[in-house]
Amino acid sequence: MMLDQKSTVLWLENRIRGLPDKQRESLVLSTMKGLRMKDIARVMGLPENTVKTHLRRARLTLAEELAHREAVEK
Repeated sequence: MMLDQKSTVLWLENRIRGLPDKQRESLVLSTMKGLRMKDIARVMGLPENTVKTHLRRARLTLAEELAHREAVEK
């Protein structure tokens, strides 16, 4: 089980690295650094709604890829 979790973490890290730059940056700042939307927008120099869009797209992409991975493994 631990090996499966490690494999999933490595897979996820790889997929995050493959995201477009602004999506990856918004995801990292939000999820891993815990910044609020307005702070992410300030750091990235973008409107808050644009940051929300990048974050939503990043999460959707990762969710779709994870669902596909799980379907293939079954």
